[in-house]
Amino acid sequence: MSGLTDEPYRSLQQELEAQLAKTARFIPAAFHVHSIDSYDWGRDGDPTANDRSQFEGEEGQDAFLDRLAAAGLELVVITDHMKCAYACDLARRAQTREDITVFPGMEVSCRTDPGHGARIHFLVGFAPGTPPDVVARLFHNQQLPGEAERNGSEEIVIRDLAEFSSDLTTNGGILIFAHADEQSRGHRSYVRRMIGDTVEMFAIDSDGKEVERDISDMYWDFLVDAAPTAVEVRDSDDSGHYGNFATSDGRTHTVACVAQSDFHTVESFAREEAFTHLKVSRIEFDCVKDALRFRDTRVRFADELSAIPTARVVGMRLRSPDNNGLFRELTIAFNENLNCIIGARGCGKSTVIEALRYVLGQRRQLRESSSSLGAKSSFAGLALGIGDANLADTQIELIYETGGERHVLSATYDGESDCTTSALTLDGSDCQVGADAISRTYPALIFSWGELETLGRDPRLQRMVVDRLSDKYPELDAKLGAVRADIEANREMILQRALADNGGVLRRYSELRARFERMNTEQVAELFVNLDSARERINSLDALDRHLDGLLNALKAIDPGAVNALPADLSPDLSSWWIDDVSAGLDLDGLRKEVEGGIAALRLALEDRKAKLAPRLEAERRQRDDIEERLRQETEADASVAIQSQQREEARRRYEEARALRERYLSSYEEFDRQLVARAELLDSLRKVRKEIATVRREIAETLTNELADIGSGGPVVSILVEEDADRAGLEAFFAGGFLSQERAGQWRAQELPERLARKSPVQTAWAILAGTPESMTGSSDGLSEIQAKRLVEALAPFVHDEEADLTLVQPALTELLQLQEQPVDDVVRIYSDGEPVDKLSPGGRSSAMLPLIALSDTAPLIIDQPEDNLDNRMVGNTLSSILARLKERRQIIVTTHNPNIVVGGDAEQVIVLKALGDRSAELEETGNIDEDPIIDAVIKIMEGGKEAFKERKRRYGSHLA
Repeated sequence: MSGLTDEPYRSLQQELEAQLAKTARFIPAAFHVHSIDSYDWGRDGDPTANDRSQFEGEEGQDAFLDRLAAAGLELVVITDHMKCAYACDLARRAQTREDITVFPGMEVSCRTDPGHGARIHFLVGFAPGTPPDVVARLFHNQQLPGEAERNGSEEIVIRDLAEFSSDLTTNGGILIFAHADEQSRGHRSYVRRMIGDTVEMFAIDSDGKEVERDISDMYWDFLVDAAPTAVEVRDSDDSGHYGNFATSDGRTHTVACVAQSDFHTVESFAREEAFTHLKVSRIEFDCVKDALRFRDTRVRFADELSAIPTARVVGMRLRSPDNNGLFRELTIAFNENLNCIIGARGCGKSTVIEALRYVLGQRRQLRESSSSLGAKSSFAGLALGIGDANLADTQIELIYETGGERHVLSATYDGESDCTTSALTLDGSDCQVGADAISRTYPALIFSWGELETLGRDPRLQRMVVDRLSDKYPELDAKLGAVRADIEANREMILQRALADNGGVLRRYSELRARFERMNTEQVAELFVNLDSARERINSLDALDRHLDGLLNALKAIDPGAVNALPADLSPDLSSWWIDDVSAGLDLDGLRKEVEGGIAALRLALEDRKAKLAPRLEAERRQRDDIEERLRQETEADASVAIQSQQREEARRRYEEARALRERYLSSYEEFDRQLVARAELLDSLRKVRKEIATVRREIAETLTNELADIGSGGPVVSILVEEDADRAGLEAFFAGGFLSQERAGQWRAQELPERLARKSPVQTAWAILAGTPESMTGSSDGLSEIQAKRLVEALAPFVHDEEADLTLVQPALTELLQLQEQPVDDVVRIYSDGEPVDKLSPGGRSSAMLPLIALSDTAPLIIDQPEDNLDNRMVGNTLSSILARLKERRQIIVTTHNPNIVVGGDAEQVIVLKALGDRSAELEETGNIDEDPIIDAVIKIMEGGKEAFKERKRRYGSHLA
C-alpha cells in the first residue's frame, strides 16, 4: 500500500487498510512442496543451491523460508515423503514471520484394495503448530519405523480410503489426492486397475463406449466416498472435470482442484504456473479449508486468475460536522472484488451510492437523464432527491486507485452544483483535474435503484447503455460533438455571409448606380455650377433687398417731434425755463423740421433703389428656375423634389456605399462558396465519425454477446443487434414539423413524404435541392415522383438572380436546408433476451437481461443500487449471484442489496453493514467478509431469507457452518 505515512490522509488510509484486512484476497499457494527431509530433495537441481546443510537448524529453516517467500509464495504445505518433522519445525518457525505461512504435512504412499496391489499417493496437511506425533497417530496401526529411521520410501496399507479420509478430517487435517493422472501412483489409475482396464477416463461422451462410461461413473463414486479436500491436477483444463459431476445415484458434486506443484528444488519454487491461488481473508488453516470448499469463487490456477482491476475505489469517508447529512462520520473500505452494502431500510445504503456518484463527478449524467427522459427517469429524480436530502453539506473524501497510483477525490456536497470535486495526491497537492474531467479520469459505472429496468424500456435508452459500456465511445462522442459544433459554426458563417443585405441597399444597386451616372455628366455638372451661381446671385440680391427693407423700417421708427418735445415731470417753473430758454435758444423746432425733411428724402432714395432691384432679382430667379428645370430633365428627378446641389454628392455617396456593399457581398459569396466546400468536408467527417461509432458499437455488441454466452450463467440468452443509421425518427419529425408544406410538397401527409424522405440521407437530400437536381431524388422505391421532386426543389430554391442588385442572392430557405443536413441520424441498438426485444419484456425480464450485460462491460468499478430490483428470488439465486461471482474478479463491484443470495451466493469479499439510528441518522455497524461470524449473524438477522441462503451454500459446497 503506497503512501500510508503521507499526510494529511494517513489516518483515513490506516482505517481503510484495517477494514480491508478483514476482507478476502487471492494469495499464491503451493500444496505439494518438498524439503530437505525428502529422500529425493534436490533431484535435477543445482547441487550447490540445494545443498541440505544450508537449510539445517533454525538459521537454515529461515533461509528455506526466505527462498519460498522470495519466489512469491504466501502459503506452502510441506509434504515430504512419509516424514513431517522438518515440516512441523518449519511451520512453527514461519509463525514468527508475516511474509510466509507454512502448513506441516506429508506425502503418503499407500497401497489399498483390491488386494493391496494398487499404489497411490496423497497429501495430508495440518494447521501450523501441529506436532509430528499428531500426524503419526494417523498411522498408529501401520508397521512403520519411527520418523528418524524412515527414508521416505516406505508405504502403508489402507483398507478403506473413505474411513481414512474421515479420520483425517476429524483430526483437523486436509486430504489431497496427488498425481491424479500418473499411471503408477495416480488415484484415477487406481480405479482403472480395480476393473482391470486401462482406457481413458474422461472419454465418456464418445459414441458406443459404454465401458468408458462405467469406469467414469465408478471413479466419481469412488471420489465422493473418499471425500478428499481437493485433487491435484496438472492444469486448469483438467480441473474442469471435477467442477460439476454426477454419481451413480444421480446427485451432483464438486471437488476442488489444486495445481500440481511437487517442488523438489529451490529452483522449482519459482514455477508460478504451478501455484494455486486461494481467496482468503486470513492465511489460517480454517480459512484455507473454507476456500477449498468454495472452489467456484476462491480457487484459481495461474492461467485462470484475472488481472487485478487497474481502477478501483479503495474507500470513502463521509463527514457531516453540522449534522445536516445522514452520516455524522462514516468510513468504509471497498475490496477490489465484490462489495455488498446491507442494512435495514433507512440505514443509508442508497445515500452511499449517491455520495459515490457525486464525488466521482457523475451527477450531471443523472440530471441529464432526469430532464431528457421525463417520466421514464423516475430513478433519476429519486436519486437526486436522496442526495439532496441525506448529503447536505456532507464532506466526501474518496481514495481512488488507478495504474497503481492513489489519488484523493474531495468534495462538499452542493445540490445546486453537479460537481465540486478536487483531485489531490496523498500529500494534498492538487492534481490539476478539472471538475468536468473527474468522471473521465476516475471512471466508474453507476446505476441507481430501478435504473437498469428503466434503461431497458426503449431502444434509444439501450443504445445509451451500450455506449456507456464502451471505453472507446466517450472519446468518439467527444469527437462527434466537436465536429457537430464545427458544422453549426459553419452554418452560422454561411448564413452570415450569404443573407447579409443591409436593409435592402443591395437590391437598389442598379438604381443608385443609374442615378449617380445621371448626376455625373459634364452637362449636369455645368448646370449644377450655373445653378449654384444663380442661387448665389439671388441670395446676394435677396440680402440687399432685405437690408433696404430694414433701413425703411428703421426710418419709420424715427420720431422727429421728439427733438422738440417737453421733458416729462417738469415743474411749472422749469417748464417755462425749458420753453423760453432751452428750446428757443437751441432752435429745436427748426431742428425738427430739418429731421422731417431728411427722413422724407432718404425714404425716397431707398424706395427708388428697391424699385430698381426688383426686376434684376426676378431675372435671376427665372434663370435659376430654368436651370433647375433643365436639371430635372437631365437627371429624371421628381418634379416634387427640390433640386439641390448636394444631391449630386448624395447620389455619389449612396452609389459608392452600394458599390462597396456589393463588392463585400461578392467577396462574401466567394467565402460562402468556400464555406460550402468546407461544409461538405465537415459533413464527410461527421459521416466517418458516425461510422467509427457504429463500428465500436458492433464490436462491443459482439464482444458482450460472446462473453455472455461464454459465462453460461443459466439465465436468458442475451444478445445485441446494431443497425447502422436505422434510427431516423428525429429526421422524420423534422420533415413533418414544418419543413414540408402544401406549397412545397402538396398533399405530403397522404403521400407519406416524411417517412419516405427520412429513409434517405438528409445530407444528400439537401445537396440535391441546393444543386437544383431533382432527378437525384427520384428513381428508387422510396424515391419521389418527378413532379414531387421538382416542386420541392423549386419551392426551396436557395439561389435567385436579382436584376436590381445584378447578383445571385441567397434566400432564407438556405437556413432550412443547412439545418436539414444537421438532422441527427443514429444507429438502432437493441438488446434481445432469448430472441425477444428487451423493451417488449416485463420489468423483471428487462432487469435480468440488462444486469449481466452491464456487469460484463469494461473493467472500471461497477456500482449498482439494488441490482435485484424486479427480479424474482430464483433469478437472483441462480443467475444474478452467479454472474456477480464470476465477474467480480475482472472488475470491482459495489452493490446495495436486500437479497441475501447476492451476498452469500456471490461470496462477497466485503460486506458493509449499516444501521439506522433514527429518521435522520445512521452509522456503520460492521464490515468483513462473508465467513466472519458477525457478518453471518448480520445477514441472517437483517435480510429475509438469510438463513436459507446459507443453507443453500452449505448444500452446494458441503458442510462448513454450524
